[in-house]
Amino acid sequence: MSTNKINIPFDIEDQLLWDILTTAIEGGSDYWIASYLFVDRNSDQSVVKVEIADYEGEKFIADKNTILDGMKIMIASEKVHFNKYVIDAVLEEDYDAESADIMLQYGLFKELVYG
Repeated sequence: MSTNKINIPFDIEDQLLWDILTTAIEGGSDYWIASYLFVDRNSDQSVVKVEIADYEGEKFIADKNTILDGMKIMIASEKVHFNKYVIDAVLEEDYDAESADIMLQYGLFKELVYG
């Protein structure tokens, strides 16, 4: 049985990407992020760029492109529920800390490392 994939084009505002990153840093990813340092925040205090350290001491830089990359990987995935996370986040601006964390992890690691 073959499966059909469709492309769903939509525009994503930078502010939404920053808001998702902020949600991940300030709540969704706090179980695996040991520390973080804000490199840049915008006027409403959304995270624009952040340096993250995990509990093993590895450091990563995350920004709006990290979230965008995570979204792209999730949409291309065979896991149908990932489409819901991304589409809800973009079209409805309805995401939670867990979905923000998942988008961040996929953007940083290309897979879900911490579950």
